[in-house]
Amino acid sequence: MGECSFFPNVSSGYKIVEKPPHLKYLPVTLDTVANIHTYITDQDGNLLNLCGEVVTIRLDIRQK
Repeated sequence: MGECSFFPNVSSGYKIVEKPPHLKYLPVTLDTVANIHTYITDQDGNLLNLCGEVVTIRLDIRQK
């Protein structure tokens, strides 16, 4: 599984916009991907309570 980790470079309360430093495209088909789960966790792997804040996660899936 792929992982993207980062440390925000803004103070608490400010909008965080992050992009992975190195994109890596892997071959996938509809047979290999049944579902995708994303989690936002702290440095210890605990789920964050975002208190109702809106979060947008964009997956870039390209056709060969």
